[in-house]
Amino acid sequence: IYYRSIALVKYTQRSLENIKIKYPEAYKYFVAFSKGVNYFIEHERLPIEFQLLGYKPYKWKPLDSLLIAKAIEMGLTWDDWDLERRVLVEKMGEAKTEEIFPLVNYELFSILRSNETWYEGSLKPKGKIVDTIRVYNKLPKDRVEDVISLIKYMKKAIRWAKWIGNVGSNNWVVSGKLTNTGKPLLANDPHLALQVPPVWYEVHYVVEGVTNVRGVTFPGIPFVIIGHNDRVAWGFTNVGADVIDYYYYVWKDDMTYYYNGTWRKVKQWNETIKVAKGNGRYEYVTIKINETVHGPLISWGTARYAVKWTGFLNTTEAIAILKYNLARNITDFIEGLKLFSLPGQNVVYADIYGNIMYYPAAQYPLRKNLKTGEENVAGNMPFNGSNMDGEWVGFIPFDEIPHTINPKRGYVVTANNRPDNATLPYYWGDSENFADPYRAMRITEVIEKAIADKGYVDIEDFKKLHGDSLAIDARIFIPFLLNALSKADLNDVEKNAKQLLENWDYIMDKDSAAPTIYAKWLYEYRNKVFLDEYKKLNISGVRLPKVSTLQYMTEHPDNFTYWFDDKNTSNIESRDEIIISAFKEAVAWLRNRFKSDNPSDWIYGEIHQRRLTHPLGVQLDFFNYPTVPDNGSWFTVDPASFDPSKEMWYNAGGASWREIIDLSNLDNSLCVIPGGQSGNPFSKHYDDQYWLWLRTEYKKMTFPWKPEDIPQSDIEGTFVFKPL
Repeated sequence: IYYRSIALVKYTQRSLENIKIKYPEAYKYFVAFSKGVNYFIEHERLPIEFQLLGYKPYKWKPLDSLLIAKAIEMGLTWDDWDLERRVLVEKMGEAKTEEIFPLVNYELFSILRSNETWYEGSLKPKGKIVDTIRVYNKLPKDRVEDVISLIKYMKKAIRWAKWIGNVGSNNWVVSGKLTNTGKPLLANDPHLALQVPPVWYEVHYVVEGVTNVRGVTFPGIPFVIIGHNDRVAWGFTNVGADVIDYYYYVWKDDMTYYYNGTWRKVKQWNETIKVAKGNGRYEYVTIKINETVHGPLISWGTARYAVKWTGFLNTTEAIAILKYNLARNITDFIEGLKLFSLPGQNVVYADIYGNIMYYPAAQYPLRKNLKTGEENVAGNMPFNGSNMDGEWVGFIPFDEIPHTINPKRGYVVTANNRPDNATLPYYWGDSENFADPYRAMRITEVIEKAIADKGYVDIEDFKKLHGDSLAIDARIFIPFLLNALSKADLNDVEKNAKQLLENWDYIMDKDSAAPTIYAKWLYEYRNKVFLDEYKKLNISGVRLPKVSTLQYMTEHPDNFTYWFDDKNTSNIESRDEIIISAFKEAVAWLRNRFKSDNPSDWIYGEIHQRRLTHPLGVQLDFFNYPTVPDNGSWFTVDPASFDPSKEMWYNAGGASWREIIDLSNLDNSLCVIPGGQSGNPFSKHYDDQYWLWLRTEYKKMTFPWKPEDIPQSDIEGTFVFKPL
């Protein structure tokens, strides 16, 4: 119902029609792809899942390929932060909200440095970014409890698309001036919610006279999304920028709202869906879709908001990807970047000519309050749509998006951290839009150390980085924890746990106990700092501040005494008292969980495990991959997302694809996916790469130009494609 209510099909159809008119040759690829899918449906045996479910898919259409893309884009850019921030402002006020959710990250470790972007110093100042929180005389008149309910509903509904979001991603590129081959090396490992079969499908397209491109695609999309052709290579991480806004109105009645001095009628139409009732029975449900000048309406009780999202525009990211596939040089590739609408991706690029580039290309809205004339307004609160606040008046100009080509330092690292160092004279997101900096810090540290020690980096350095589980966050937090504990009254179990942390190397190793203690302590510490205020103010359904914000607060406790004080007691607690209390609670929980008073028994891999499941795996376990002990954490280069409140910290997020591209010899490139190329559970290729992936090992990313170049021992079967 939610996806119908936001009219996703209607807006996607617009994009398809735009492609059909403006890019007819590209549209033919979508038509041909659809014909191939439908030929298989009609003439081949369907995968076992369809047989078990007694389901035959409908015929594939070009629209379906774009809908797959829209779902992915939603997972990477659709957010309810504006509504959450609106709840926080009403419940705790402007000042307290800004303290823990600042406009710019406290611990800023940006992708680009001062005087490194091509735009910097060449633009006239455009004035200070107007924080939306300060331009409101009053908040919307809806009940905040209804907004909270709407947020919870949206989170539940969007969970299907959020499978594609999850932990984040890493990529980096190093110039040939700093490699052992004299040509660039490029690495990428997009972090997604992992599943069975894998998210990605590997492809190698050789079309004589057109292209030779290898990499991965999402099933349902006919182009290589990440990979390389015979001249250029590229990788992605999500930018996370703010490309979605919410608008409220003055209403005359349920169907009439005020905008730009007049009363307007809501556009409404119905769609019908067929809902299974069991035993082969169905019922038909009618969904009413409502739309204003800003976009579709979503509502819960008195909370009623129109949503504006770049994904609702006539987007051309499919054409951009096609241009990446066909690019012969950096100029061709940049022409593709200009067409990449969303989701904003930190693109790292390298080519056989020795060029490297970083460009986070996408459409980033510029917002203006048309009645007051205020420009460059932050889009992190709901706008008064009736007053024409927050109207989109354009996008950050392509040339002024922070980027660099052949930077002097010779490398670029991205890990969803903020691209600019707070110098961009436009708003494109606040601190919540960009990731904690720890993965980027660690990758940068390892690259710089290799250059300092050897004078270059090589493929072995890249392989080690993909499997790196050193927690920079732990290295920062542990000294504060140990200092506080040195003044605490500890029992014998707590003393032994403290000793394990004192001797720890900060590696989130599955065979060690210290990571278990640290992970549980950090979870309890963060909760103890913020949840007492949230509960006292009856705030629910709203995120907690970032761990990097907690780090800054820990480093500057005198500025945050309000937050360190426990509101559940009559005393005024200090930072160290909260640190100690969190440690004691973590130890007590682990002691009970492991049924052992010896902290050395609290082995990380016994509670923290990799579990990748198939949609039918709940009923049929043979579809799932084996569950295994796992390294890593939320903030390690080799990531692992988990919930420390659970009895088992199952992790199903991580590197969905690893590639290392050697531009000196493309046949020397490496890749691996967390599973197998086959979706057939009885095939040897169902999970054969899973074991390589777990060990951070790879297979050769060979790059033959014609079938005869493929070793006969590698060929298992041949398909001959003939025109219909």
